[in-house]
Amino acid sequence: MDWEGLEGFTSKKELSATAIKEAAELLVQGEYPTDDDIAQLSQVLLKLDPEVLYLFFTSDSVAGAEGLAEKIVGSFDVENPAKAGHIYIAAAALERAGRRPEASALLRRFVQTNLPKKAENKLLYKGFRRAIKYGGDSFLFSRLEGWGDREVNLYTILLTKSAEHLNDPVFAEAVTLFCQNNGKNFVWHGKEQAGKQPNPAESKPKTAKSGDIPSEALDPGEILKLLEKRVASIQAENLSKGKEIENLRAESLALKGANMNLTSEAETLKAQNQFLTEKSDDLESKVNALSKELAEERRALEQNRAKLSNVESAFGQAGQTEIDALKGNLRKRLEPEYRKYTEIRDKTPDLMYYEILMAVLEDVFRALKKNGITLSGDV
Repeated sequence: MDWEGLEGFTSKKELSATAIKEAAELLVQGEYPTDDDIAQLSQVLLKLDPEVLYLFFTSDSVAGAEGLAEKIVGSFDVENPAKAGHIYIAAAALERAGRRPEASALLRRFVQTNLPKKAENKLLYKGFRRAIKYGGDSFLFSRLEGWGDREVNLYTILLTKSAEHLNDPVFAEAVTLFCQNNGKNFVWHGKEQAGKQPNPAESKPKTAKSGDIPSEALDPGEILKLLEKRVASIQAENLSKGKEIENLRAESLALKGANMNLTSEAETLKAQNQFLTEKSDDLESKVNALSKELAEERRALEQNRAKLSNVESAFGQAGQTEIDALKGNLRKRLEPEYRKYTEIRDKTPDLMYYEILMAVLEDVFRALKKNGITLSGDV
């Protein structure tokens, strides 16, 4: 939704008929997928000319969108009596668009919030002045579905006080019909008072109050002084209201700036969250890859251990075979020499036996050397 494009409409007190239509079309064509969009739309609708609000709710695309109207009116700020006219017109528009449950729920929430504690606030009555032409009798409803007795009583008080305050025959007639349909008694005296002849006892001259201009003739100088006082009073009131408007504008700008800051922070946090999510996914992918590599390494290690065990077993068998062969060779070679030795060991030593023993020893050392056994000093 192009919210910035609406600033040109919300910043003006009054809009031309063309501007009202353009603002309504811009809002109708917008999309509001999130709760934040709905909340911002609700704020904008309460800032714009009430006729924009009426055109928006009675458009086919909004009236036909399931759940949209309910979400919007559910987000309305109903605590400000100055926006009573917007609330009444919204209810009238919803009723006209065939959205009576939403209209009834909006009015009910408004009544629960503002009555009876704000019942004497004239802004609640003035709000009906512009709403009359949008709703007529149907706006007031013949029945208030789902309302409690206390809520119906409070709403009846609001309507009857408004009828007396506005002194509008059409509105008073609608209020009278509403009261009849809901078992309430109401007699409007506005027409009677309008055509009532003045009571002589009430037409006596009254003492002029400060700022009032009495009906009887006064000295021109006194009239001028009274007019100057009235003008000064009006100017002071306008100055006070001007300051109040400036303060409200400053608050609005501050809130808009804070909203922009929060939006920027939200976007930053969203980007950080996206970055961390991607990084987490990347790390998870790497961990999974390393886990697979570790499993492969473990399998390879087990295979190598098995091969080493087989090799060790093979080498052990081969070594034993060589030892057995060496023993057999030595035995075969040394047995004749050993027999010679046993034949002469008990003989009386002489030169012949010495030479025989030397020959036996020579054969023994030669056999050892031949089988890879060398002794220290052997050449």
